Amino acid sequence: MAYSPQKKKMMQLVHIGKNKLGLDDGTYREMLYQVTGKNSSKDCTAAALRKVVDHMEQHGFTVTPAKKHQAKKPDAAAAKKSIGR
Repeated sequence: MAYSPQKKKMMQLVHIGKNKLGLDDGTYREMLYQVTGKNSSKDCTAAALRKVVDHMEQHGFTVTPAKKHQAKKPDAAAAKKSIGR
């Protein structure tokens, strides 16, 4: 089944939150059911998953932006040392 990009992103956030908060599977599914009325994130809408993320944030989960792959600038001083100058 193909999910919309928004739902896929929200499902990823929910599972990241689950791991960051240290929730075991039973506790996670109980929380999911209390917030959405569903037992699986696959059965939830993107809006329902947003509610789950909001609930997790109220309990200590913080959403941080993904670190982009950035090219590092070359270190001229290190390059000179390796040449032996």
